[in-house]
Amino acid sequence: MGKESTKKSSDAVLSEFQVAEFHERGYLIADFDLDESMLDSIKGKLQPLYPEDYQQNPTLP
Repeated sequence: MGKESTKKSSDAVLSEFQVAEFHERGYLIADFDLDESMLDSIKGKLQPLYPEDYQQNPTLP
């Protein structure tokens, strides 16, 4: 089996507030501080991979 985590709480990636927020809401909003041109580039590369009906209306299930 895998090794147990030996990280100290000071090594945690998320703050205690973020963990509590995740447990309360069920999701966590992450801000990676990407600039608009980077996001536009990512969207431009990914959008064609989605089906056409989703591209027309992303709110469809």
